[in-house]
Amino acid sequence: RSTLPRVSVFRSLKHIYAQVIDDNTHNTLASCSSLELKEISGDKKAHAYAIGQELAKRMREKGIEAAVFDRGRCAY
Repeated sequence: RSTLPRVSVFRSLKHIYAQVIDDNTHNTLASCSSLELKEISGDKKAHAYAIGQELAKRMREKGIEAAVFDRGRCAY
C-alpha cells in the first residue's frame, strides 16, 4: 500500500470533481471542482485540464509533491 496521497476524480454529466485524499488519516487534503471555477470555457477536455491545473496548484501550496491516481472503475 502506498504512503502517497490518492487523487480521486468523479465526473457527472455536467461537472468534474477532483480531490486528494490521505488514506492513512482519512482526510481530504485538497479538492477542486468545475463548480468553483466559473471562468472555464470550452469542451469537457478543457474543463478537466483546468481542474487538474488548479488541483496541482492547491497541492503545491500544501506541500504535496506527488500523489497516486485512483482510476476507480474507469479504464483510463
